[in-house]
Amino acid sequence: MRVCVIDGHGGGLGSRLVRELRADLSPGHELIGLGMTQAAAAAMGEAGAARICIGPEAITETVRTADVILAPLNVLFPDRDQREVTATMVQTILEARCRKILLPLNRFRVEVAGTESHKLEHLITTSLSRVRTLLSAVPES
Repeated sequence: MRVCVIDGHGGGLGSRLVRELRADLSPGHELIGLGMTQAAAAAMGEAGAARICIGPEAITETVRTADVILAPLNVLFPDRDQREVTATMVQTILEARCRKILLPLNRFRVEVAGTESHKLEHLITTSLSRVRTLLSAVPES
């Protein structure tokens, strides 16, 4: 199973997700850090990602082969200057046939109806639990 963690800015969230997932992955699984910035990619690499990719084009290519995408919700909102999140990247993520686990961080004042407002710690714990469940359902290769 190929798990892709996407993060931007300094990569604090992505590096935490990678670090905590790294211990759960058997040799048959691959953990890839996809940084919207060089700092984010480097942070996920230091946290233990097997491979890192940097920038919207690399992210767009890599998510096509993902089995799970783990990222903050803001990866679905293109930024105005299209440096971190491009419309093509958003479209590719949405069209990817894999499972997408998105943390509903409220950076853009977007509220998702039916979800409760939780602290980041709870969102991380919940999303990691979901990925672990998906990983355990896949036989090791």
